[in-house]
Amino acid sequence: MTAARHIDGECSANRIKQQTDHPKTPDPPTQFVEEPSFFYAGARSLLVSHWPVRSDAAVALTTRAISILARDTSVGRSVAMQQAMLSVISDKSIVGAAHPQVWAPFVVIGEGAAVRRN
Repeated sequence: MTAARHIDGECSANRIKQQTDHPKTPDPPTQFVEEPSFFYAGARSLLVSHWPVRSDAAVALTTRAISILARDTSVGRSVAMQQAMLSVISDKSIVGAAHPQVWAPFVVIGEGAAVRRN
């Protein structure tokens, strides 16, 4: 997605996943340049990574965080990601999961609190 597409449209989804293929080079990823456009389009929060991540870790963290949010509406996005990280760290089926390289690059930007439902 380009920044222009974000700003031209309206972003009302609760979750947006931007997939970026990070090359294995020392150059920093450029995905952070587009973050403000998501907020201008109406996104309340984003889940981004500080460095290239393993696919298995990304899948485990995001699916666990979404499951936590679905089960317990009193927790916010940040708490759900924290709980997902703790779950991945202790998961023996994910090779090297306890190492921060696996779980630490992820951060919730924006509204991390629980969504208030009427």
